[in-house]
Amino acid sequence: MPYLGDYLGYLITEITNARAQADYEAVNIAERYARDPYLKYLPVPRFKIPTLSIDVPLVINNIQEPTGRSSNDQILSYMQAKFRKLLPRQLNTISTLYPKTTKMNNINIQTDQIFEEFKQLDYTPIRITHIADKLVASVIRELKESTPLEDDKTNNKLDEFAHELRQQLYSEFSKYLRDQPRLDITANTSDIKNAGSKDILAYVRFTVTEDSLEWTTVDEGDVAVRRLIPE
Repeated sequence: MPYLGDYLGYLITEITNARAQADYEAVNIAERYARDPYLKYLPVPRFKIPTLSIDVPLVINNIQEPTGRSSNDQILSYMQAKFRKLLPRQLNTISTLYPKTTKMNNINIQTDQIFEEFKQLDYTPIRITHIADKLVASVIRELKESTPLEDDKTNNKLDEFAHELRQQLYSEFSKYLRDQPRLDITANTSDIKNAGSKDILAYVRFTVTEDSLEWTTVDEGDVAVRRLIPE
């Protein structure tokens, strides 16, 4: 049986394919118009699907809980180990501004405290962006205290360091995210008919709003790059 998220994904894929098939047909019609001595002066017909609504009946079989779920303490211990390994490498990128005399002990104490605070909230969902942002803010605060004299160059380097460290933490922490529960459903017409009264069925109103994309070329330095942007 499919999961609800997968089933809705299948529907989106089929709707997208229908839209693409309509565009292919519009191109074929345009070529026929171009060859006709009279039709070539008329606009080529083309249809869009600005909004499409579908009412989907289904049966919810059960809620499948993920197996092998780790506790918050295990996840945070993993994140803490990754952070301790990642931070020295990132600090080496600004070693000219913040040499080895920087008090790493203070950074470790402050960031360890952040992890301990989150470990006390064992039943609170872990938000990797929130934890990463707090860690980066703590590191930046300690770095600024070690170098009270600031200039534009230092601030720019510090901003680049903070951005890169934050992105690295997002990437590393996301590898240990918990799997979410999935809804196991039945959507086959015959199975729904045999399910019994319509009152026991679940209904999903599925509305899709079209947002077309188009290829464009942008200059990035000396290189022309093709990108998809909203139409």
